[in-house]
Amino acid sequence: MRALCLAVLAATGFAAGTPASETGTLTVDTKKVTLQSSSAVAYPGGTGRFVSVLLSDKPPNPKTFRKYTRIGAGERYVPGTFEGAWASMHVEKGFSGFTFSMDATHRVLTNQILLGGQAGSFSLSSDDLVVEITSASPRLKGRIRTLQPVLDLGSHKVSLDATFDVRVSEAGR
Repeated sequence: MRALCLAVLAATGFAAGTPASETGTLTVDTKKVTLQSSSAVAYPGGTGRFVSVLLSDKPPNPKTFRKYTRIGAGERYVPGTFEGAWASMHVEKGFSGFTFSMDATHRVLTNQILLGGQAGSFSLSSDDLVVEITSASPRLKGRIRTLQPVLDLGSHKVSLDATFDVRVSEAGR
């Protein structure tokens, strides 16, 4: 019995302590970002559990993130809350990358490219993104990429292809 308990503790402890892994690239025109950090936050949405994800070149500052996502008693998180915090941190030169929120069916609700300050931030149509989720809890594992290897948006040429394996934090805890 003791061996079984130790095995369960070791398995769950190692799984919970596994660091996030992120590999991929985001290219906008001639600017290329190597995505090597990921963060994910879950919160209750109108139709189930929503998850917001940041894929970036550097990790966000956790203290600043908590400050920017603080809400009052009785208030609810909405899609865009966490992306807005990450966008603000990007403008403050914290990192470059890509954010997105998904609903319980893994449909992309919001997204934003964070490259080159406020003027370089923009969104893609959800129809131009392919999301493949292999696990949603307790870790979010999957891949996100642009529908075409290079999307020609007229004003920009964009390419995104990233795989991720990140522990999902629960908002408000």
